[in-house]
Formats: sequence, C-alpha cells, structure tokens
Amino acid sequence: MNSVRWDRETGGVLLAPAFPTGMADVVVGAPRPVFWEELDLLGLSKTWKYPRSKEPLLWAIERRYYYRGDPVLDVHGGGMTSAPTLEFLGKRKLKLAPIDVASTLERNSATLETLENEAMEFVLKTYRRFRKRVDYTVVAFSGGKDSQVILDIVSRALHPDQYMVIFTDTTMELPCTLETVERVREEYRMRFPELQFLTARHETPALELWSKFGPPSRMHRWCCSVYKSAPVVRLLQQLKGDGTQARVLLFDGVRSDESQRRSAYARITAGGKSLTQINASVIQLWSSTEVYLHIFRRALIVNQGYRDGLARVGCAVCPFSSPGTERVIAQAYPKVLAGYRRILEAYATTQGAQESDMDMYLNNGDWKKRGGGVGIDSEGSRVDFTMGSGQLRATIKGCSKNEVLEWLKAVGVLSVSDWHDGVRRGTIAARAESINFSQWESVDASGGRIAFDAVASAPEATGLIQKALTKAAYCVQCGVCTVQCPTGALSLSPLVHIDEARCEHCGRCLTFVDKGCLRAKSLSTSQASIRPLGGSGMESYTGFSRYQTFGLRREWLDGLMIHGVEWIGANSLGNRQRDSAVVWFRESGLIESVAKGGIFQLTDLGALCQSKYVTAPSAVWGILFINLAHRSGIVRWYVTEVSLGDYTTSDLYQRLSATCGDNRSSRNGLTALLNLLKTTPLGDVYALGVAHGVGRSSSVRKLGGASISAAVLLYSLYRYAEERGSYDFTVTQLVNGEANGGPAKEFGLSREALIARLRELSTTTAAGYAHVDLLGGLDNISLERGLSAILALQRFWRE
Repeated sequence: MNSVRWDRETGGVLLAPAFPTGMADVVVGAPRPVFWEELDLLGLSKTWKYPRSKEPLLWAIERRYYYRGDPVLDVHGGGMTSAPTLEFLGKRKLKLAPIDVASTLERNSATLETLENEAMEFVLKTYRRFRKRVDYTVVAFSGGKDSQVILDIVSRALHPDQYMVIFTDTTMELPCTLETVERVREEYRMRFPELQFLTARHETPALELWSKFGPPSRMHRWCCSVYKSAPVVRLLQQLKGDGTQARVLLFDGVRSDESQRRSAYARITAGGKSLTQINASVIQLWSSTEVYLHIFRRALIVNQGYRDGLARVGCAVCPFSSPGTERVIAQAYPKVLAGYRRILEAYATTQGAQESDMDMYLNNGDWKKRGGGVGIDSEGSRVDFTMGSGQLRATIKGCSKNEVLEWLKAVGVLSVSDWHDGVRRGTIAARAESINFSQWESVDASGGRIAFDAVASAPEATGLIQKALTKAAYCVQCGVCTVQCPTGALSLSPLVHIDEARCEHCGRCLTFVDKGCLRAKSLSTSQASIRPLGGSGMESYTGFSRYQTFGLRREWLDGLMIHGVEWIGANSLGNRQRDSAVVWFRESGLIESVAKGGIFQLTDLGALCQSKYVTAPSAVWGILFINLAHRSGIVRWYVTEVSLGDYTTSDLYQRLSATCGDNRSSRNGLTALLNLLKTTPLGDVYALGVAHGVGRSSSVRKLGGASISAAVLLYSLYRYAEERGSYDFTVTQLVNGEANGGPAKEFGLSREALIARLRELSTTTAAGYAHVDLLGGLDNISLERGLSAILALQRFWRE
C-alpha cells in the first residue's frame, strides 16, 4: 500500500512507497474519487458550479471532501430518512473543474505498473501451487470495484479455460450492480468466448426469508451465509456432479484497508469460509485509491453506485451499512428500498414503535440492534424440551413426524418400528450409545411428541438430538447446512432427505451454528432483546443507605490491594467505615463472601487488579468505576442521569430526589457519592467530579473526557456487552444517549475522543478480540463472544 500525496496541478493524487516525513500535501487515509452525481444528491448544484463530466471532480476521505488538496466540505449525520448537514470549509461558492485523469495516470504509471505486475505474479504462482489440489479455480465477482480489478488481473494472468467467474446474486443487489454485471459479462464473452461466467442464486428471494428469519442484524447476520456463501458452494457441487463438495481456489477482492478485522487476514487462507475452499486475496494490500486508479488506467466499467456516492456497493439494505450509504440508496434507489422498509416498519411496530417514531427508528438503524426474535412471527415453528426421570421429552410443531426422523438420521443410525396404537418406537445408535425412543402421532399433523430414554449417560448424543429436533421444527430450506455436509448425504429439495448410505453422522450440519439451525438462532427469544427506541431500561436506583454517607477512599483501596483481604479485619477504621468499605469493595467486584461471619476473599478480578495496582493504579480505579456504574445504585444514577457540566450540591440533590424521593436515604447516597469523587482519582484524574468550595457552597464540575487506558476501554466494552446481551454494536449507540453503559457514558467521552481511543485499542494485542471497523463511514464494534469482561482483561494484561 503506497502513501498518497495531493497533486494540485492535475487535481489528482501521487502514489509512492513512502514520502519524507513532514512533506506538504501528504494524505492520511485513502481518497476516493467523487463524481457529479454524488454532488447532485448532496444538493450542491445550487451552491457549486461543476460540469457533468465522465471524470471525477474531487476526492473524499470518509465524509470530508477535498478539491485540489484543500478540504472544502464536511458531511455530518443523515440516514435512511433524513438528509445530512453540510459544513463548508473555506469558500462556500466553488467552481469545480474535472480531475485531469490522463495526467494523473501518467504520473503514477510506474507505481501502478508495479502493483499490477505483483498481483499478476501472485495469481500465477498461487494457481500453479494449488491447481492440482482443487477441482475449480474461481474469480468471485460482485460487480464492485475490487472484483472488477481482480477479474481484470486474473484474465491477463491465466488462460480463460483455467478459471471461471461466479457472480452471487443475493437478490438484494442494487439495479446498478446488476447492470454492471451484465455489461461485464457481455464484454468478457466477446473477449473470451470459452470463459464460464456463471451466476449463483438462492431459490428463495431475500425478502421472503427476511420475513421468516427476521431482519438481519449485527448480531444475526444470517443473510451472508444464506445468500452469499451457500449458493456458490451448491453451484460448484452441482457442477462436480457426484454430490460431494468441490475443492475450490477462489480469488477474492478482500482488502486490508476495508476494515480493522480484514487487516488481520492472511493473503491465502485455507478452510476459512468453507472446509474445501482456499481463498486468495489478489489485491489485499491495495488501497481504494489504487483500486480506482487501476480502473481508470484499464478503462474498466465503473458501477454507477460509486458515481452516486457509495463507498461500497453491496446489498441494498445491510445491518453493517453506514448512515451515509443508506442516505444515498434512499435517494438514488427509493423503489428498491421500499420493500425492505415495509418489513422493517412492521418489525418496528412489534417492538413498540409508534408511527411518529418510525423515521427516527429507521434513521438510527435501531433494527440493526436486534438481539433476539421477539416480535417475529415463527409461523408455528416451535420445539419445547423437558427433562425428567432420565428422559428427554420434546413437543414439536412446524414440521411433519417424518421430518423429525429424517433429521435424526444426522445424529446416528436409526432403527424404527411400524406405528401401533398411535405410537412407534425405535433406537438411535450415536456416539457409542444406543438410545431408545418413542414417538406419538399428532392429531394436527405436526411433529408431535417424542421421548428418549436414559439420556443422562449420553450428553453429547443428547445435545445433537436436541439440535436435530430444533432443525426439524424451524427448517425453511435455507440450504446453509447442506454445504456443511462433506459427503453430499443431505439434500433439502423437494423434501428433507438424508442418504443413510452416505451419511457419516459427523454432526457438521447440526453443530455449525447455535441451536443447530440458523433460523432457530435468529428467532430465539432467550437472548437479551435490545430496546429499539432507547430509554434507560435501568433497574431502580436503590441501596443508598448501605454506604452510611462514607465514600470509598484512596487509602482503603491501597490497604486492600497491598495487604489483601486481611486488611478488612486489621485496619484502624471504625465499624461503620469498615462496613461501608466492604460494600464498596463488593460492588466494585473486588471481593466476595466465602462464608457467614464476614469471611471474604478476593475475586478473580480483585486478584488481577492487585497484581497491577502498583504499576497501573489509575487503570484499576477506572475498572473499579466501571463495575460501580453497573452495580452501585448511586454511581449508576450519577452516570446515567447527570450529564457533563457544573452542579451545586443542591442541584444534584434536586435531581436525585426527583428520581428517588426526598428522603434520608437519598441524602446519604449523595453524600457518599461526593466523598467518593472528592477522595479518589475518579474525581480529578478521570474528571468525573472535581469538587470546588466547602460546605453548602460546594459544587461539582463533571468534565469527563479523560484519556482512559486500553485496559479500561476494553473492560468497559465487554461489561457493556454483557449487560445488553449482544457483542456487536456501534460507536453511535455508545454516544447517542441510549446506551445504559459503555465508555462514552461512564467516562464522559465525546464521539471523537471515543473513536481516538478505539483506534489506539485496535493497534494493541486486543485487536484480536475487539474488532473495530471505523473506515468508510462505518462505526462497528464486534467483541469475541466467548470472552467475559474479566477474561478479556486477563488476556490483555497477560499479553
């Protein structure tokens, strides 16, 4: 990836492996070209003068626009239902001339030639390395800029009979993408008549499964598996013809600068997306600027979506789209958006949104936060399990009794009797266990009831049985599980069928996703459901009197961290102060009771903080405060209800009494809080409550914005994820007031400060389990679901 410098003479850019530090016009980021269509959609035709040229007019980095090296415009906000705000930088009135693309390409010819030659050499070497290990070599084509470039490069590195091109039509594509694909297909047919240019497509239109699965969300991104990955695997399986999965070398357009997560990908990965697939990223280290310059140099077709202002061309509606992307699509392709909007509005209604709330709901992307299936019609699909007397019993609805047995074949070898008096009995041999079962006929033609005996001694087989029965109830033939089958034993059309001669009972079709079924996972209501329209959602603020007006003090924590729990019984505090200290330590998550009579021990978190207290005391105080914000009634009130600003003691008490009542408990709680802020680093170092004055004339200044450490930020993100029940969220959610916790709320961080801290975090070892996508207008945060807050902190501090 080359450095970029503005070329004011041509209006373009200059690429080089490195520019001297401090050189003028060196660009931070990867500029993308901006065309007149995008300016029209922003409403700039009334302010700026510019031609409707084929060539781009200026450049943009995220949402800042540059003309011949000078920043001229910032675009803020906006979304699916609202226009953004335009902030002009410098002169408001501008007359734009097109970029001199020809001169720009000439000045960058050597650098672009080097990039191109390296990519072609990579393709050729990779093909030669793997060609004997695979059945097919495939170029993944999406109609976007990156796939345009890799197709161009592969077509000049390999002979057309050495590879094929596959476009995956998700049925959620924009019209401009479908048009681009057809133009490219026709062009390559003319150039290479023998080249196979195929389309993979799911049999069911996407909007139909949106209704059955519920809208995809950041937590339930079921659409990618159903409409992108699985159709390609099935298409190649059909081409192979023997029912088994094809071995594939797939050249893709994944690039490191698209997201923090993708920057960690290897250039060649085997088995990452499919057990029989090798992915090779041809232009992994290219920037988007280099991609566009290659497109201009080779005169490749530019998808109209990019001219309209899309940074990425993908599905019309995506839970990971930025508000800017949604605004462009709403303006340029309103008819495409209409069908999705109807489904999203229907879902919003089930979540309690009123008609007057609908625009806000869509504009904020609240549907993207769905954590469970509350409000989604399961269309009668259901399975209920009970356990008793050594039996696993299930009542199943949404399928036939024969489908139940068909899915059980994936677990083990079945032996089943005929029906007799409405019951049939059988045995399933699975995981070295033989389990007897009875199945009862249902009066309503549903799956009915089934019971398995003596399952206590076969936990692995029991787990697979539960997944198989869940699959029977919820299956809508999405097809994702079929691509997990290594032998081709599983088919879903026209009915579910498992070929017993081929099935190896490996369980992959049942264990590739929670609950054994992608739809069942998406409709599950056992996970925390995210409130769609904000609201505190907080528990009541109680327990103020437990502190007896005493706030946690620095010397108390010093004693615990240096001497351990022995300090609790060996200090010089009076009984009331000692009891208050114990309450603060417990709510901080540092100690726990091990027996009656006041016997305590350090928690795992307490021991971890003790090991770091000497070298990182400020971080320990930050972690302690995060726990108090979740567990202490008075601290939680302060974090949630008191915004940044100056307050007299009287101001704060009026706020507290309005929420919790005018009583002694409230007064005691506020006194304890003010003492906590006054006597610990939380008040001054973290700027959460700097005290001024004394007595009745005292005041508190809550500034926030302190530069919290990576450890504190990581712990706060994971504690927030644990409380809300979802490990995927956005910066916007953390800063827009709806969050019940998180670093912005707890430490008073602005959006800019939080993004800066997140960028720093992404450069640490935590990047492996705290993924942050802040490029191209995205603000996604994704945490590793297998980690708790304490485990994430342990791993971070250990590394």
